[in-house]
Amino acid sequence: MLVKLRIVLWLIIVAFAAYFVSLNMEPKLSINILPDIKTPEYPIGVLLVFGMVVGAVIVWALSLIDWIHQKIEKRKLHRELEELREELSKCKKENEELKDKVDKLEGLKSPLEEMKVEENEIPLEKEEKTGEVEESGSLRQGLHEGEKSKEPSEKDK
Repeated sequence: MLVKLRIVLWLIIVAFAAYFVSLNMEPKLSINILPDIKTPEYPIGVLLVFGMVVGAVIVWALSLIDWIHQKIEKRKLHRELEELREELSKCKKENEELKDKVDKLEGLKSPLEEMKVEENEIPLEKEEKTGEVEESGSLRQGLHEGEKSKEPSEKDK
């Protein structure tokens, strides 16, 4: 449908140009290209239509250059977009891997915490049961992992 509309539009433009030329046939002009070179005499309507066609070709050429530039930029942006999408997918994969590692470490953390709690409970029971009698006759409690009590003994004084 759009193609037919374009054809009709161009036919109207050409018909208008032909009508314009037919109305302006009488005064004939020649154009000085250079001081020594002149064109043959043409009707003013033909020269005006020729000028419009030349102007349209120049505008089309400039728009074609702009269109080519936009195509080049579009290709660059598509390449950059694909690179960014690939980088995004890599980052998502890395993120999933790191989440799996974190989940595994959190899963290992709870047994480790249970072991620490058990370790803390076991020495506490031993501390209560074990005690040493010092030479002075007082009872000194043993601490976990062989630490000495913070109270100074009589020997240290």
